[in-house]
Amino acid sequence: MFFEGNIKGKTVNCHEFSLIYFLGLAEVTRTHFDEIYSGDKGTQHESILADWQTKESTRLTILAFNLYEDYLFGFSNQVYQHKLNLDFNG
Repeated sequence: MFFEGNIKGKTVNCHEFSLIYFLGLAEVTRTHFDEIYSGDKGTQHESILADWQTKESTRLTILAFNLYEDYLFGFSNQVYQHKLNLDFNG
């Protein structure tokens, strides 16, 4: 019901689809979904440090952010540029 309720009547791309799916796997991330993601504001990175996060939900949230943001969460610009170079040049 969580997943269906969050995509019903919306046009959802594959990134948003995966974010909603993964955040729906744990009760704590379902409960705090609005604090993690907003259709208007996007991902709320500060939610990673919220008091309600558990070790598992933190990992799940980071995974969901990385799938949604094409693996950009947690990378510095320098690391991201290096990753792009490796992906496209060798």
